[in-house]
Amino acid sequence: MKALQSDNRQRHLMFHLALLFCCVAMVTYFLAFVSPHWLESQPEYHSHFLRIGLWEVCFDGYLHPTDYVSKAYFGCWYIYFPEFSRISGWLIPPWYYAVQMLGIVAFISILLSTIAMGSQFVRVLNRDSKRWLRANTIFHLLAGACIAFQLIVMAIQSRDRRWMPRPDQNRLGFAYAMALIACLACTFTVGFLAMMYIKEDEEQLVFSDVTDAGPDIGAAAASQPMGGYGGASGQDKFMEAGGGRYFVGGGGQSDSAV
Repeated sequence: MKALQSDNRQRHLMFHLALLFCCVAMVTYFLAFVSPHWLESQPEYHSHFLRIGLWEVCFDGYLHPTDYVSKAYFGCWYIYFPEFSRISGWLIPPWYYAVQMLGIVAFISILLSTIAMGSQFVRVLNRDSKRWLRANTIFHLLAGACIAFQLIVMAIQSRDRRWMPRPDQNRLGFAYAMALIACLACTFTVGFLAMMYIKEDEEQLVFSDVTDAGPDIGAAAASQPMGGYGGASGQDKFMEAGGGRYFVGGGGQSDSAV
């Protein structure tokens, strides 16, 4: 009984830690998802490029060399704003589309898992259900992999001179750091959920072993002799005499009429 209570406490602790890191991943990746600070210029250089996020870009009089109308761009705008149509091939290269799509997949995965684990916390869903353990693990594993790919690609491409100008004057910003924290939080969440899953498997294995051994234990108990009232052999005997039935202990002594 004490071992069972200890296992339950460990399982509850792992669930609460997994839920904590799940919430951290949700908050930090939401900030990374909506923030335009994935890549930003260093203020001391006064660059015409200011910053860019997954969905927003900011310029301060930027003039693209290949723009045949020589239009200067000011302010922060939605990255698919029609005004950027002439420079969209440079502004949003194919790899950036991939980064955006992976961001959507990661955000939806973390959101669904947060809702599921929150429902388990308030007991709307079964906290010990292996089906939900698998689902939440897969959600965070998928989200972590997508975010890790985003981080690697963005870090490599931020040094590419064919994309944002003067990469030596740019740096990875606040949103990149939030995405990194979200990736680590997803990794910890997967770890605690996996530990819960393993614990469930171990408990089911022990329970099945006890259940399978039940008939053998019962048969062994039935084959054991019943102790007598002081007989050496432990075998209880009866004898009939004079129309009555008498109990005889293991030592052969008659006790009383039955």
